[in-house]
Amino acid sequence: TLVRQEFFRFWRLIRQTVAIAGLFMLLGMAGAWSLGQHLTAPLLALAAAMGKVKGGDLDVVVPARSRDEVGLLAVRFNEMTARIKELLQGREDILHTLSHEINTPLSALKGHLELRLERRPPGTGPHCDEDLETMLAAVLRMENSMGSALRLFSVEAGLPQTEKRMVWINDILRQVCTLFAPIAGSKRIALELPPAGTAACLYSDEELLCQVVTNLVSNALKYTPDGGRVRLGLEGGAEEVRFWVADTGYGIKPADLPHVFTKFYRSETGPEGRQRITGSGLGLTIAAKAAKALG
Repeated sequence: TLVRQEFFRFWRLIRQTVAIAGLFMLLGMAGAWSLGQHLTAPLLALAAAMGKVKGGDLDVVVPARSRDEVGLLAVRFNEMTARIKELLQGREDILHTLSHEINTPLSALKGHLELRLERRPPGTGPHCDEDLETMLAAVLRMENSMGSALRLFSVEAGLPQTEKRMVWINDILRQVCTLFAPIAGSKRIALELPPAGTAACLYSDEELLCQVVTNLVSNALKYTPDGGRVRLGLEGGAEEVRFWVADTGYGIKPADLPHVFTKFYRSETGPEGRQRITGSGLGLTIAAKAAKALG
């Protein structure tokens, strides 16, 4: 009987010990879960906000509910997104200002050229009309280029919305060559179109394709010495259309190749790197952005 009483007493002690241990384990688990939620919830909110910023949403704000390191990180994140938004807005304001300041004189010049073509003063030959039409086409191309540049660098739009239709690439090459013919002539550069009869069409955005060809030809003319040659090529097949611009210019140094599409990047040119070509360093950047927008 005494052994049985001691056994039951020992058993009750074990049960009480297990119950108390289980209670403390549950309390510990609840505390750990609560602490985990307190620590991970702000981090998850910050990760979600980073995902939105990556997608282009700069209006996202992460709430900073604590004064610890996580709360400080949220404050710094909000300051960073606000600063990025401010810088991007400033860039867009500059683009719009430049567009307005350039388009205003262009509109006046376009009006004078159109009036000149309409009146056709006596004594002017057909070559004068051709020159006026070429200048008018250049003004129109500049206006379209400014609009395309705004689309390409717009903060809200990201990649521009393309307006696709059937476009004849050979017509674009011919128009661009006509536009740059005076510049090529002044440098005695032979600007050559694809062979007669070469034609290819593409379902694409005509203005963005013009951006690509225009900037490639402009770049080729800049970096080709007087008396050189710039050749435009075109191949059309059932599966793809290929067009290119080749020149007899200075070429590109291997060290410069990774940077040719970087904004404002300028490489030293000439046989010994002594010559500096004037320009903004944006032509190939715009061409690359247009090509990316076209897929």
